[in-house]
Amino acid sequence: MKNPLAILFVEDNPIHIRDLRTILDKELPRLPLTVNALWAANLEEAMILWNQFHPDAVMTDVFFPVIRVTIQINELRRV
Repeated sequence: MKNPLAILFVEDNPIHIRDLRTILDKELPRLPLTVNALWAANLEEAMILWNQFHPDAVMTDVFFPVIRVTIQINELRRV
């Protein structure tokens, strides 16, 4: 596992992003590794960040209004 660990969070709801950031700000410092959190509000932003940073993991919203998650995962796998 590389350090820092890059995790791409894909979430279109700003309230959920705020809540998750609050939790991560509190919990990440407790981990024995550094986590670089990347944030995208839609698939297009996620693809840009994916291509730029090559994150180690992706955590995505499963209820995007425009596109289904299976399509997202297939897009990420192609990169």
